[in-house]
Amino acid sequence: MLSSFCLSFRDSEMKEVYAKDNVRFYSRAVLLITVLLLIECTSVELTALGTDTYPFSNKMFLSIVSWATLIIFSFLNFIIRRALWTQKLVCPFLTIYLFFLLVHINGGDEE
Repeated sequence: MLSSFCLSFRDSEMKEVYAKDNVRFYSRAVLLITVLLLIECTSVELTALGTDTYPFSNKMFLSIVSWATLIIFSFLNFIIRRALWTQKLVCPFLTIYLFFLLVHINGGDEE
């Protein structure tokens, strides 16, 4: 059972089942996020090629950050099945990237 005070399992078998479910969930989620990031990165690059300029400021910085995030999530996609602690990195990386995009796109009209 799951203790309500410290949110830890008293039964080791239940803890193992919970860990396997977490690995299965995060491996599928990170794979989906990686595919979506690949689509987003290529669409940004195609937009830049088609319009001759990015619709954002600092076009090279946006491209570098997008591709770096894709590489990080590709790496997480392979390592998340082996190291359970990496599941704690998925949400912070995704939140930082989405915050960067929001600030970058909204601030891109100043040029």
